[in-house]
Amino acid sequence: MLEIPGCRGFYFLNGKGNGKSLSIALYDTEENLAASRETANGLRSEASSALTLEVLDVEEYEVVTSELND
Repeated sequence: MLEIPGCRGFYFLNGKGNGKSLSIALYDTEENLAASRETANGLRSEASSALTLEVLDVEEYEVVTSELND
């Protein structure tokens, strides 16, 4: 994912014992997010097939605040 222009970060979270997972990709602008949709759909499809996962939904959110420790 990080090779997609404008992708600033990627997280893959695996649920503990519930069989669910969640991936989050962060983009620097809405324009780069929009430009990435087709590529990201292909990557999701490849990854879900390789890992035998089912993509249930894709949603978009705006990051309104962020704070991380070093």
